Amino acid sequence: MEGKERVRLSAMATMLMLLLLLGTTLTMFSSTIVAAAADEDSGGDTTSNEVSTSVSESVTTVDEGNSNDGSAETTSDGGQDTAPDTTSDTVSEDSSTNEASSEGQNDSVDEASTASNDGEVGTTSDGEQSAGVVSGASTAEDSSEGALANETSSEGQAAAVVDEPITTSSDEVSDGEQASVSDQTSETSAVSDEEEEDPVKILYNGVAYSSPPGPTFTVCAGQPLTFTVVAYWQAKPNPSQVSFVDVVMREITSFGVTFSPTSFTLYNPSPDSQNVVVNVPAFMSTGTFLVQIYADTVNQGPSSTPVVAGTNMYFQVNVVSCAATADLSIVKSGPTYAHAGDTITYTYTVTNAGPDAACNVVVDDDVAGTPTYVSGDTDSDGCIDPGETWTFTATYTVQAGDPDPLVNTATVSSDANDPDLSNNVATWSVDLIAKICGYKFYDANANHAWDAGEPPVAGFKIELYSGATLLATAFTAADGSYCFDGLDAGTYTVQEVLPPSSGWMPTTPISITVTLLSGEISMDNNFGNLCLEPGQGGKTIGYWANAGNSLIDSSDIAYLNTLNLYPTSWGPPFSSPSQIRNYLLNANAKNMWWMLSAQLIATILNVMHGYLDGSTLVCVDPPACTTFMTINDIINGAIGALGSNVPRATQAYWKDLLDKLNNNMLPFVSPVPCPVEYP
Repeated sequence: MEGKERVRLSAMATMLMLLLLLGTTLTMFSSTIVAAAADEDSGGDTTSNEVSTSVSESVTTVDEGNSNDGSAETTSDGGQDTAPDTTSDTVSEDSSTNEASSEGQNDSVDEASTASNDGEVGTTSDGEQSAGVVSGASTAEDSSEGALANETSSEGQAAAVVDEPITTSSDEVSDGEQASVSDQTSETSAVSDEEEEDPVKILYNGVAYSSPPGPTFTVCAGQPLTFTVVAYWQAKPNPSQVSFVDVVMREITSFGVTFSPTSFTLYNPSPDSQNVVVNVPAFMSTGTFLVQIYADTVNQGPSSTPVVAGTNMYFQVNVVSCAATADLSIVKSGPTYAHAGDTITYTYTVTNAGPDAACNVVVDDDVAGTPTYVSGDTDSDGCIDPGETWTFTATYTVQAGDPDPLVNTATVSSDANDPDLSNNVATWSVDLIAKICGYKFYDANANHAWDAGEPPVAGFKIELYSGATLLATAFTAADGSYCFDGLDAGTYTVQEVLPPSSGWMPTTPISITVTLLSGEISMDNNFGNLCLEPGQGGKTIGYWANAGNSLIDSSDIAYLNTLNLYPTSWGPPFSSPSQIRNYLLNANAKNMWWMLSAQLIATILNVMHGYLDGSTLVCVDPPACTTFMTINDIINGAIGALGSNVPRATQAYWKDLLDKLNNNMLPFVSPVPCPVEYP
């Protein structure tokens, strides 16, 4: 608005000068035009003397603007602008007085004439150019015509002179020069400065680029741009009217520009500026891109007038290709086979055939991920130079069910242009082999499990089948282990082969079915075995009634008297070995309790005198041998069956076991493995 007032007053000063040259006759017309224009700016309350004074001061201002050092000021409508001139006064701030003298008016006219003769052009704060008054005097006739034309204009028409060029014909201007005043308001701004007061400008290096193209920044493709601007409250009103303004930085274009800070407050009189970092994301394609940002004033106070408006800034981003040329190649190596659970180490060798160095080298593996640089950068510049060889490594842990073979691809790339991409790729294939493993153990307690302390069995034959086809045979190692390796995914059967003519018998299934995924290792496919030997050491009822009767001592008698034995006239309770002899010789199965008692006495005496070991494991159901008991287990079972109220069948079961045990008719489990022998 300040620039428009200067243009308007400059035009009025020009007309006033022409009127004064015509003399007293045209003074009336000049006063009428000046009064009308001043009345429009001041609300119609300004006197003709005040208008004359303002016009004179305005002409002086124009002259001073033309006699400056030539530095250009750019507004949102005109392009470039140097850092704001805070000393310039607006017309509204010019003092007006009712005591203006004709001498002051003449001085103003002389200054205006000087500006006209200089032929210089002043630039307003809105970017409008006002031509200086043409040198040389117009004729009275020409001046009269101009004055009459303006006299016949309405007040609205007089105001329109500000927005439209004021031009005299070549006949009316000395030396053929033409004078004009034009409004060059830019129509590319997000918010037109034509309607703004006291704008907040965006300055870069002290210059406001409020119309395109603005400054140009050159960056490499793929690289972001960051620079700093200053949001500056250029022309501030009286602080009692507006003492602060809130500003939000925005992008008008759509390139993803961000700001730091995004919003802030400027104050009148200070601080009236804010540094703002502008962050422009990377452009991936080359070319020149025009970017428009805007300092948006969203709030002001304490008064909403005069309006403090924001302005645009334009700048260009020139995106160029910065890549060098380098022919990279990669070679990959690793193991030829692996199992699930194995950690594979791959090695990558990258070379550069030139002609340029390649920076930001990236090696990637579609299975192992991003390899780690190991060595090769001899000059430590972070770029692989022609002739250098770089080494990378990566690891991968094989998973059961991974593709078999496991083929993975490595690629190498950099920020350089590579003329031959065929050697930027390398593959490696790993055969994923499955495996079946297990152990052979001695199941000394016949509980079908490998317990602590039970020894492994070496030399046992294990066979591998696929369906009915025998694929492989293995013999257990010293630690009882066996393995079948190098298998493809599928279903297999492993089974043990018992040595012929031996006492070996299985306590676990003799065959196991295993289904394998690619690379899978199936462990703990174990086989348990024990070996049997004939029972030995048992002594019968007849032995303890005859030859062994004398071995019975008081401790034996005392223990026997604690049992619920069948009662007879010989006892229990017993007091001598002879009573026990008569008890054993007269026992019969008419009463199963008595027969069970007699067999139990014989077995207990066998253990107490060391003929049998109570911990010996016994097969109680030969030849199947599905059930095993220790001798102590059998004794305790028989003791539990004593009494008149126990079913006869139960007593008979325990009686028969004791009888077989005493007669060495039950096989014993060998405490150590038997020899393993195959023909």
